[in-house]
Amino acid sequence: MIETANGKINLAKELFWDIPEKNIPLALNRSSEWVVVRVFEYGTLEEIAEIIKFYGKEKVKELLLKSNLRPVAKAMARLFLDVDIPSNEERPLFYR
Repeated sequence: MIETANGKINLAKELFWDIPEKNIPLALNRSSEWVVVRVFEYGTLEEIAEIIKFYGKEKVKELLLKSNLRPVAKAMARLFLDVDIPSNEERPLFYR
């Protein structure tokens, strides 16, 4: 369980292996795109559901649509949000 200024979220701290533990709440508040992509690529099904609840379905969709995702994250976006993430070649230039 991680406490942030916006509430608590049940995510494994190991998802954020590359930043100091004390900076995780800051990342959750300031780097939502990075956090959402990280959780969709490496998190459990429960953690993906948590991140959608934390940020909201529409914001998560918006963030994922402008991100370059690995195939597993695209599959999770389709499963959880019913959204198809286009391949990099199909994206408008400002999203590449």
